[in-house]
Amino acid sequence: MRARVVVSAVAASLLPLVPQANEVLRHSRLRQEARQDSPVQPSPQEGEDAYWVQDHLFEDWFGMGGPMRTNQVQLVGQFTTDLLGNPVGGLRQGFAPATSLGLQLQAGFDRWLPFEGLEFVTSMIWRTGENLSADDIGNFFTVSQLYGGENLRMYEFMLRQYLFDQQLDLQVGRQGALDQFLAFPIFGNYVNNGTCGNPKGLFYSVPAFGETVYPTSSWGAFAKWQDPDHRWYVQAGGYLLDSHNGNNDTHGLNWTFDVDLGPAAFVQAGWNRNQKPTDPGLPGTYAVGGFYSDAEQEEFTQPGVYRSSAGAYAVLQQMIWRPDDSEANLRRSRLFWGWGGQSGLTAFTAVVATPDDQISQFPWFVNGGLVYQGLLPGRPEDFLAFGYNWGATSGPWQQQQQALSQPSPAREVVLEWNYRFAVTPFFYVQPDLQWVINPSIPDALVVGAQLSVTF
Repeated sequence: MRARVVVSAVAASLLPLVPQANEVLRHSRLRQEARQDSPVQPSPQEGEDAYWVQDHLFEDWFGMGGPMRTNQVQLVGQFTTDLLGNPVGGLRQGFAPATSLGLQLQAGFDRWLPFEGLEFVTSMIWRTGENLSADDIGNFFTVSQLYGGENLRMYEFMLRQYLFDQQLDLQVGRQGALDQFLAFPIFGNYVNNGTCGNPKGLFYSVPAFGETVYPTSSWGAFAKWQDPDHRWYVQAGGYLLDSHNGNNDTHGLNWTFDVDLGPAAFVQAGWNRNQKPTDPGLPGTYAVGGFYSDAEQEEFTQPGVYRSSAGAYAVLQQMIWRPDDSEANLRRSRLFWGWGGQSGLTAFTAVVATPDDQISQFPWFVNGGLVYQGLLPGRPEDFLAFGYNWGATSGPWQQQQQALSQPSPAREVVLEWNYRFAVTPFFYVQPDLQWVINPSIPDALVVGAQLSVTF
């Protein structure tokens, strides 16, 4: 019998709301693809200068890098910390650090099998810290995207098969659905969890999805087909959701098939415009998708009545302006960031609809922003970002909260400004400002920074 999900302000605050896709290897892979497609290869550097332009702190892994590459083994880690406080507003003033240490291993089998493209992928995550939003501010959209799953846990444990010159990507095993769906690299430019990873409103409206989002994995299967030039793609995935997946005491090793939350399904189609390093036009990415969760959610105003949930989303990302002199930085930026990376101003927005307001806390959630990469001369890897998150709560949810004598805000808005200073390709410092608007609390100012090292 499937577990029934009851959504309330208290329950939602306890969900593992940490939709952060593993961008480390994704960006590394995109940079490799950009280098392969670039007509001009970067000049080799040696000695001390080469160290400061390499992708990872431990590029050679203490002498093991060569043997690992020979045997198709790739090991990548990332340590990130958020140091945030709210000197103004909220329930009270406070300071809350949060840290995340992740490690991912990919191993290919081309040398030992008669066919190519099979990989084994596994990863782990260790998180510590405090939740400034829950403890001191009292808002929904967590100001630190690193908070959630505070312990050591296994994440991925799966096989990936590439076929037809990597046009077809198949994955099966323990994985996070939201690493593949409603996940775009530009979201990683932000510190607030409303944007970074995946749009946050989805997890309040469909709590079961908290069991298949980083750093919580589930059993699943995923397939993606794209054209040879990576211009368009279609993808689909099915996942088995267990309410115990995110429990800290299981350390990500609850691998039983006691799927009490039932199955979940996702589909997505997208078009990548002007993404190749040789494309002269302004790059853009457009995607639409849908989802279904079989987990039964109780209606807000009719206790004892349950039903499953479904919804849809759209994401639009388009560079809208590039300075006349940016062509000199174009190739270098793309070699650093991968496809789509170049100096200029990019706008994006994401809209998530879960229209059943009897079970969806945020029937409509919208986020978006502006990212200017290469604002300062000679610094094409830096970017300045502005972002917003807007969510309107449903009328039935407000009625439920009022009946429980709980706060029942009609909306929440979070505005964010940050500047990411790329000290090296493997280390950045990102000062951050956020302004939280929620009618149930005094407007809050959040000040702090994010620091990250890729090794």
